[in-house]
Amino acid sequence: MGQQISVETLCGQDEDFGGRYWCSFEPYPYRVGPRKLSYMGILNGEGPRRGDRCLVKAFRQGCAMKEDWNHEVERAKMAKSLAVEFNKEMAEIGQRVNLLFHTPMLVEIDEVSSYMCIALLLGKPRKKIRELEYVSVEPYLQGKFQNFNSSKTKMFDSMVMNAFSHYTWCCTQGECVVTGMKGVKRFEDYHLTTPVIHSREGAYGRTDLGQMGIDNFFANHQCNNFCRDLPRLDELGCFPKDCDLDLVAFQLESAGGIFTKKMKSNIPVIPRIGSTVHCNKPSHCVCEFFRLPCPHRIEHTSGLIYAINRSFVQEKIR
Repeated sequence: MGQQISVETLCGQDEDFGGRYWCSFEPYPYRVGPRKLSYMGILNGEGPRRGDRCLVKAFRQGCAMKEDWNHEVERAKMAKSLAVEFNKEMAEIGQRVNLLFHTPMLVEIDEVSSYMCIALLLGKPRKKIRELEYVSVEPYLQGKFQNFNSSKTKMFDSMVMNAFSHYTWCCTQGECVVTGMKGVKRFEDYHLTTPVIHSREGAYGRTDLGQMGIDNFFANHQCNNFCRDLPRLDELGCFPKDCDLDLVAFQLESAGGIFTKKMKSNIPVIPRIGSTVHCNKPSHCVCEFFRLPCPHRIEHTSGLIYAINRSFVQEKIR
């Protein structure tokens, strides 16, 4: 019964903390998911995380190549960049929270040694790790692992995560929403992994439900103190499916920094497409809201303003 007892990888670059590492890990899974197996390992090499425990993930079926992990990495990078901005916005309103998404390190299997199949004896799912197969390496999150979108989550944590999801939609001008936050909380730090992103283009893999996923989020989302003043998809007068141009992005033109601004000042509600704008009060004009040129002489609708400034808006969106 010659079988695997230890596995080693080639070196990879850690984008979060710096350094180059290779890892050795046990051949029997620490966690079992529907599509992936997770193995406990140790980081070796040069860098601040040398000697730390890590989690090595492999697909249950087949021999994964580097491109098979692309969506995982893209989701982590997008969520990480949005979390950085969200943390800044929360700090400006006096809330000390720190959302941290870790970027998976992709490494190639280098060496597989053989001995007795411990996984078989323990009744674990069997997978023969192959040389040249790609796996992902993430920090081992020590502590209570939680689904922060669960109804069992503490109220404050749930408010933060729901506000973050809402914020991601505003920050990307309606392009995507980040959901499915899972991980470990340590004081003000939330160490998060495997986010789900729903995007209008459906660009983030099999868990990306596209516009339907965004619609479903807002159908179930209840705004809280952190996000109730942010624009909502169901408050806009025109939805993405109603036209071929980015009316959503047009209506969210001022969304950059709106999280903090709306907490501190009374910014007018975004006018619905088609609503009449009375230009005898410039502060209520949709042109003023989107910083578009307007003579303030006649009554007009926000839909008309969009049509007039169509090329200007499209150029700004690019």
